[in-house]
Amino acid sequence: MDNLTHSLTGVLAGRVLPGGRDEETAKTERTVFWLMLASVNLPDADIITNIFTDPLTALHFHRGFTHSFVMAPLVALLPALVVRLAARRYSFARLWSYAMIGVVLHIFIDLITPYGTQIFYPVSGARYSLDWMFIIDPWFAGTLALLLAAGKVAVRYRRGLGFVTLAFAVIYIGAESRMHARALDLFSDQLTGSGTSASSVAVLPQPLGITEWMGLAMTEEGPVRQYLRLFDEGGIVAPEYFPFPRDRYTRRAFGTSYVSRYLKFARFPAVTSSAEGELHAVEFRDLQFSVAPRITQMVGVEAGERDIPFLLRLEFDSSGSLVSVTFNGRHIPLVDGVDGKP
Repeated sequence: MDNLTHSLTGVLAGRVLPGGRDEETAKTERTVFWLMLASVNLPDADIITNIFTDPLTALHFHRGFTHSFVMAPLVALLPALVVRLAARRYSFARLWSYAMIGVVLHIFIDLITPYGTQIFYPVSGARYSLDWMFIIDPWFAGTLALLLAAGKVAVRYRRGLGFVTLAFAVIYIGAESRMHARALDLFSDQLTGSGTSASSVAVLPQPLGITEWMGLAMTEEGPVRQYLRLFDEGGIVAPEYFPFPRDRYTRRAFGTSYVSRYLKFARFPAVTSSAEGELHAVEFRDLQFSVAPRITQMVGVEAGERDIPFLLRLEFDSSGSLVSVTFNGRHIPLVDGVDGKP
């Protein structure tokens, strides 16, 4: 989820949390505000790994250690300690418990989006996604911002408006959960009707509305994608099939450590293989980041399959030797003796 939404949920938590006997004082409100703002955004500090390692390796650190429910008590220590040094009149236990609420809130909000969150790291590196909400939801964030702003203006009713905002957030997320279940049933029926057998099935939210969904299924031949609009019989787009290429370059690519690492992250990888001059390129895209053309056209963007993020590209020479690997356009160092010429 984007950091604006994380920040808004942190401010909301600060509005409804009990502040103790001095909860009405401006100093207490400021302390809780900054503590919640810091703790609810701290898990995304893991993006710093992009500075110290290649982007494919950094991919596996994001939403890992700092996004784990197991590690949340440890992660919450930092903002609690910093605020304790600045505001010594507050008990550390209280600050730490508030900071942990902020960290856990961040993890939960990320969990309900696609991408995958390692919520049990280091016990398990498996990624989990509830797939209820798109990574950026302007309706959710915008309503939160308006309600929180109203509480800033109407100071007398701030705490009450905080609970109203909390009720909105719970109802909205609950509605998205229900729409997700409905979309999953619809997509499963579509697969059954077409006789498609899949090893994994998911429906993922699309931007701009909770009735817009994308169904994805992984078959032995490759992934299947279908865009769906709930409550609109004409809004079910014909399924698209992405069969895996069967050439020697694709087989060679699947045997590399780069693709092995990529597939630990990608849920529905689509593969293309093509000759480009003296080289042969094999590209991997994760279809979970697709957006329906109808939606991109609505916002004035012409996006195609090449615009899907998290693109892994491998280039081979005519002898089958791997000569170049890029991820999101950035070069990945080749490992001698591992992924060179077979």
